[in-house]
Amino acid sequence: MTTRLISVKSLTNTRGRAYRCRRCPAEDAIIGEKSKVVNHIYKKHIEKHIALDQAPFYCSLCTFKCQYQHDLERHVRYYSAHREKANLLREMGCHVNEEANLFQNLHPYLPGDSDMEVLGHEDSEQIWRKIPPRRCEHHKLSTIIMLAHPAAHMMLAEAGRSSSRLDNSSAQSEVNFLHELLDCGSPINFSQRKAHHRQTPRNIEPKDAFKLAEQPNMIAVEWHQQLAKLVAGIDTLKYIMETKVEMLRKNNTQLTALMVNLTDAIQEQTNTYRTLNNNITKMIEHLNDTNKPHPKEDGCKNRFWRKERKKGTLRDNQRENRSEWLPMRYKHRHSPY
Repeated sequence: MTTRLISVKSLTNTRGRAYRCRRCPAEDAIIGEKSKVVNHIYKKHIEKHIALDQAPFYCSLCTFKCQYQHDLERHVRYYSAHREKANLLREMGCHVNEEANLFQNLHPYLPGDSDMEVLGHEDSEQIWRKIPPRRCEHHKLSTIIMLAHPAAHMMLAEAGRSSSRLDNSSAQSEVNFLHELLDCGSPINFSQRKAHHRQTPRNIEPKDAFKLAEQPNMIAVEWHQQLAKLVAGIDTLKYIMETKVEMLRKNNTQLTALMVNLTDAIQEQTNTYRTLNNNITKMIEHLNDTNKPHPKEDGCKNRFWRKERKKGTLRDNQRENRSEWLPMRYKHRHSPY
């Protein structure tokens, strides 16, 4: 099998121009084919881009939205979050009607020039050089899948018989994949799907939605049980924390009252000590005044008494006092007369 190399100059002519999402920041904007940017606007940024009821097709149970009906049908079949949420609602005793959760908008929001920016020829060339095209891995596909439709239909029966004889699960899966590929790629089925897309019913009935929903999902059930235990543990922890907070609040109130009482007692004790200190100071001052020697006593030599001593008054008094204790034989010596 030969492979033809594509020239770098013809990348834009082959893949078309690149598109950039205008709703994202410039440094994180999605750049690629138009279909990639459209799917990004519909699926990736639900809160930042368009509302749920503005999409062409959407599921109100798990807020999934898409552009085509087959994407919505695939979502019901294979999207694990959709099945888990439906099973959880059934376990809680709620009636789940999946038909009422699938909608088609009669006037959807279609991304336009305000949402997507068409890049120029040179910018597209630079982007296509960095982003390689998605190619089918031919070495992983068998010969029957790569054949044309008439030859593939003729070999399909033989492949089914060989798979039933050998009981090979891989061969049977390949036959199922071929059935789906031929049904989707045939011109007759393609026209039917286009006509089916042009219908605008309000509610859509998914294929085998109830059968898939009724199938037991042990992993989901176990996960929900663990989730219920976790929620119960969180509620218990929340109750314990609320009780502890209430106890701390009461203790804080009591501690505040004790601090106020202690502050008042300290203030009262301080006033008592201040009053006692003042009384002691006054008593000490009074005692000092009482023990202070009188200026008329002996040994007091101030200026006033020196003047009187010059007049002879103090000297005469001292002589009179001294003559009282002297013997009789010495009195005549100290007698002033």
